[in-house]
Amino acid sequence: MWRVSFCLLFLVFVSPVSMGQGLNLFIVTEDGELELEGAGFLGDWLRSQGHTVTVVDAGEGTASDYHGVLEDEEIAYLESFDVVIIHRSISSGSYNDFIEQWNDLRVPLFLGSGYLSRNTRWFWMDTEHQRTSLWEGVDIQVPDHPVVAGLTGEFFDVPLDIDHNTPGDVGEGTIIATIINDSGEDALAIVAWGPDDAFTAAGGQVHTHARLFLPILRYHEANGFGNTGDPLVGGNFENYTDNGLQMIEQGIQWLYSFSDTNTDNWVLY
Repeated sequence: MWRVSFCLLFLVFVSPVSMGQGLNLFIVTEDGELELEGAGFLGDWLRSQGHTVTVVDAGEGTASDYHGVLEDEEIAYLESFDVVIIHRSISSGSYNDFIEQWNDLRVPLFLGSGYLSRNTRWFWMDTEHQRTSLWEGVDIQVPDHPVVAGLTGEFFDVPLDIDHNTPGDVGEGTIIATIINDSGEDALAIVAWGPDDAFTAAGGQVHTHARLFLPILRYHEANGFGNTGDPLVGGNFENYTDNGLQMIEQGIQWLYSFSDTNTDNWVLY
């Protein structure tokens, strides 16, 4: 009997990703209308998983763009969440002047933009942004990593253009998944950094909390929002497979395992 009880207790403490739990999430986006409750996109899908999702700044009451200098109260506000998601639906140039502020944030960051992760923006890795024509999934390199554990590389139900990065140095980050780019190279699709995993040394950027780069699709122009001239246009949020959505959920839960708001201090990887 004691063996059964021990095994159950063990599973409770080492399997939080598979169990999941409702978290307090904030989405940084320039298309805040798409993530408000009732819009039917990523924000609402996350709410359906039991999460509380905030899209507007409590102080300003406006869409969460956070351009320019982050004021002390804005930093404190962002750091009050379990995980902060930076959506693909932003202009990376608007977040480039104060990169240390973003990298220094004491909260786990889920970055959905390849533009920001590259070596001319936040410099998480010494790579360039890239877009490979029409792909549906990724090649998983570390199948036991909590972000992809139990999942396949399938992402979309139709071939789509989406961000990733060229091959390059990721410091002490874990390359979870790659994609064969148009040059036939193993390009970077999903990369994770725990709190103690350094970014590439080339950029001199540091962080104290977990970071995850996992591309987020920018939605179709038929929604009536967003930059309709963006070459990513052509897919819709509904093009995610259940497997792809679960990958996003597991990425969030992995980040939360390192959050200051997680008092259980689970060790996932």
